[in-house]
Amino acid sequence: MMNKPTQQILDDLPSIGGGYTPGTSLVTHISYKLSSLLLLELESLIKNNSSLNLASWRALRGLSTIESSSQKELVQFANVDQGQMSRALTDLEKKGFVISQRSKEDKRSWRFSITEEGQLYHTQLSPIVDSFHQELTNSLTASELETYVQLSAKVAAIVVNKRPENS
Repeated sequence: MMNKPTQQILDDLPSIGGGYTPGTSLVTHISYKLSSLLLLELESLIKNNSSLNLASWRALRGLSTIESSSQKELVQFANVDQGQMSRALTDLEKKGFVISQRSKEDKRSWRFSITEEGQLYHTQLSPIVDSFHQELTNSLTASELETYVQLSAKVAAIVVNKRPENS
């Protein structure tokens, strides 16, 4: 059972406090809720200002950054799974934003590049997405941001060190 102050904290934060599952850590709950809120807002922002979904946007962003990328490189850049990236690249290719070519080094794999039309689309959408990210960053003071990063790194280190490969 939660102590009253913790429950009060959750009750006072309806955007991230609701739906707490007893037996989960407060850190896990709040991290999950915040991550979900951020992803939903970003997905909505992208969908309301383009014909892309979040995975397609991330692939397009990656291709505007990394010239001629493999799907594996884009999966790592975009932090999405192989299936999402495959669908995103197919979508972007249908829209004419991406072209694919067989890899010269490995004939079994493909290299993806952004087209001129894709680069223009990326250039038009970037300020909208970048503004969202900047607004989040600007909502915290430098000290708050430093504390947030340090606390997040501390939680991440605990999770990483608990993995079997680190034992």
